[in-house]
Amino acid sequence: MPKKRVREAPHREPIVFIRDIRVVGLAQSVFVRMSERGNRRAATYVGLAIVLCVGSVMLRKTSWQGSTELHTVMEVVATLLALMVGTVALVRFHTNRSNTLLFLGAGFLGTALLDGYHAIVTSQWFDQLWPSPPPSLIPWSWNASRVYLAVLMFLSWWAWRREERSGPAGRISTKVVYSVVGALTLASFVFFAFVPLGRAYYPQLIFGRPQEFVAGTFFLLALIGYMRKAAWKHDATEHWIVLSLIVGLMAQVMFMSFSFQLFDPMFDAAHLVKKLSYFCVLTGLLISMYDLFAGAEASAQELSRSNEALQREITERKSAEETRQALYRASLDIQESLGLNERLAHLLKTAKTVLELDRVNILLADPNGQWLQAVASTGTTEPLEVIRVPVGPEGGSNCARLSHQAGYLLGWPRLGARGVSPQATLRPDRGLPVPRLCQCPPSRPGPGDRGHGGRSEA
Repeated sequence: MPKKRVREAPHREPIVFIRDIRVVGLAQSVFVRMSERGNRRAATYVGLAIVLCVGSVMLRKTSWQGSTELHTVMEVVATLLALMVGTVALVRFHTNRSNTLLFLGAGFLGTALLDGYHAIVTSQWFDQLWPSPPPSLIPWSWNASRVYLAVLMFLSWWAWRREERSGPAGRISTKVVYSVVGALTLASFVFFAFVPLGRAYYPQLIFGRPQEFVAGTFFLLALIGYMRKAAWKHDATEHWIVLSLIVGLMAQVMFMSFSFQLFDPMFDAAHLVKKLSYFCVLTGLLISMYDLFAGAEASAQELSRSNEALQREITERKSAEETRQALYRASLDIQESLGLNERLAHLLKTAKTVLELDRVNILLADPNGQWLQAVASTGTTEPLEVIRVPVGPEGGSNCARLSHQAGYLLGWPRLGARGVSPQATLRPDRGLPVPRLCQCPPSRPGPGDRGHGGRSEA
């Protein structure tokens, strides 16, 4: 029996997707850089927490004693910083609507009002006008702004999570947020103005002000949320928010909670650390604004370059169309029965348009081959009899090779014409236009041509 032939599979060369390999390599390099940046930032967070803890332990051994005046100045500075942070956050919110920016802006604006109120009611001019004495009024009014800010920071993460899950439907109305913030701020004002406050210091405990852990708990919850969000690995604003949460947590847990009397070292240090936390958020928002402006500027420059390229293309297309039309009209004119003068006039017009010349002369060799004599001209007022070029070395290298059986176009390029720069169209010695000399092959006369002396060269 004949053996069956086994069909061999066609040999195929391995296909290498070079473009895909490049994309994968680029993605891997970007991922590596992001991973390295995330590791560095995580190390920064740990280092910052350690530095603040060590500083807290060292400050407990000092004998510093502040004053009411110093406290008022620090709270005024904190008020201005919080006001700046809230304003920038809301401006950024109106360019990129997100729940996070909304709660940050509302939180810091409310904190600015509470810090300003705290600075006023605890100053030496007004501290005796309220139902609570300074040892109670100062700690509790401080704690009110801290709890308020900690809760709003936690809500900013919760609002982001809500928006992430529900999309645009998860966005919270600005009117609702502003109404709640305004109501809480007004309630705080009324509360401290009319309600007597209890004691705030507990020297018998390990922590002199244990109520500070309420704000510290919300700062910790917000920190955990933002760390799990993981946007801090690549986003500068989120990175600085995480730094602010760490600093705010340390201010409550490691500084103010270990204060045992007004204006002691831990009391003043906590106020300084609080302002540092405000400054961190402000830095992140300013970096975000800078990135926004830089991106807008880059987009504007790219748009300008695109418009310029489009304008150049339009100009070139328009010029090419004009040249095509001129050549088409010239081809139609050639087919007509015209005399030599009419043909020369059409040739001058076409040459001036197509070659972009200001002045064009048509020269014909004389019977003796000594001169190139102008038989038609445009762009000059000189008579044709005086426009001639000697044939030979004295007329230039081009004229030295001329034959009396050919005609020539002598043209002066227009300044600024396509492909002609001012340096290329001027003689260095005289500053006069350098003529273009174009040889025209002889042509036989048409049936209706009338020439100069019966010659039909053109």
